[in-house]
Amino acid sequence: MLKQKRIIRRIVSVFSVALVFVFTLFATTFSSGAAINYQNLISFNSFIRYDCSTHSTTGYTLYNISSSNNNYGNDLDNIIGNNDFVLDTEETVVRINGTGGTGFIIGDHTIATCAHCVYDSNNDSFIDDISISFINSNGTNVWTLDPRYIHIPEEYATDHSPTHDFAMIYVTRDLSGWGKINLGIALDDYIENNGVAFISGFPDTGGYPTGYSQYPYGLRFRAQGLLYVHTPDNVSLKYDIDNYGGTSGGPVYVVESFQINGTPITYKTAIGINKAGGYDYNYGVRMTSDLLKFFLNNDELTP
Repeated sequence: MLKQKRIIRRIVSVFSVALVFVFTLFATTFSSGAAINYQNLISFNSFIRYDCSTHSTTGYTLYNISSSNNNYGNDLDNIIGNNDFVLDTEETVVRINGTGGTGFIIGDHTIATCAHCVYDSNNDSFIDDISISFINSNGTNVWTLDPRYIHIPEEYATDHSPTHDFAMIYVTRDLSGWGKINLGIALDDYIENNGVAFISGFPDTGGYPTGYSQYPYGLRFRAQGLLYVHTPDNVSLKYDIDNYGGTSGGPVYVVESFQINGTPITYKTAIGINKAGGYDYNYGVRMTSDLLKFFLNNDELTP
């Protein structure tokens, strides 16, 4: 598995801080009231921060972020072939209550997920009854926290664009003791050579594998499969990993195994966010330098 170490440009805290000097972040307040005119915001590099306490919205802009608006994918529940879900003990993968989604911890106060897990595109509004459950490796719900702020791309609010179906949740509680999943960018040759990847999440009970049908909703499962080239754009992932309603917002990740001084180390890196089912393949938002800036170098996490 040492060969696999080259597939990821690993993102660590030192590099995260260094990016601050590469990019300049400008913030513009578009609204501080309960409503915001999304149509007047700058497209593709504009984001919306929702205050879950005051129900107010603030717009801000991250420069040096590129544009993409290719629409693809759908919301099918797609088990490809046999159901490959197995129970997962990964504690950094959390449950999004209220919408039945998944998220994963990426920082001391931040959780990555899909925009459609926190934003109601039918009513064009943020979802207020969301909470996040932190499930330990034994399946016990240790904490349930309310979000303090939710960030989504303005493009998703206006057009519900699948390529912008990503979001970040900020919680006030310090999550540093719970762990996190590192973020990285998968190299093109790894995808072109059908590299192995995993997803993890909380599927609806209809997606449970054989032997678990008697259990209620709330179990965390993972599945494994291969990556495939997705030609319309370079900001998405395509794979044959099983998907089902409820796993949206979970990580698409790779696993690296190696040894340090004879001690085995397993290293997980999220290369995307699982978001939608297709007919023959399932899809995710691909981790790019733009998303890394949004998730790791965003000075607008809080007012």
